[in-house]
Amino acid sequence: MKLMGFLISSALLVGLCAGFFLHTPEMARSLPSEQEQTGSAESSKLDEWKRDTIAIAITSGAKERIFQEVVAGRCTLVEAAMFFRVLEEANPTFNKRIFDYALPGKSIEEQFCREVISWVKAREDAEQLHETRERLEAELDRLVADPKGK
Repeated sequence: MKLMGFLISSALLVGLCAGFFLHTPEMARSLPSEQEQTGSAESSKLDEWKRDTIAIAITSGAKERIFQEVVAGRCTLVEAAMFFRVLEEANPTFNKRIFDYALPGKSIEEQFCREVISWVKAREDAEQLHETRERLEAELDRLVADPKGK
């Protein structure tokens, strides 16, 4: 039951993030036109930097929440990887080339599984996280060996 609540709240969070990142035509019409903007190219760059910074903060915060659910055992590796993927696909700062270089894999799903595991490795300071990393790596090994789950 807790997992269902987590999945629902995570889906809502992802929806909010996607709404933040993906401008709809209605939102675009409410933004000032270029003629209405009094700022220079520098202020435009500053606005872009602010948007990107907020996007990174939202994505990182959501990933931290997902990470906590994985550590608690309420979210599987595949579920966490799916959420990470949705967050990144909605993130305007996501760079697929850097992602491919940093997290090699035979599929995009495997890459996101490896990203989840990398979050655990980055915080591996307690025995519980060591056990979590081993559990996730074993889960990934099973998925890579038999992607169809037979």
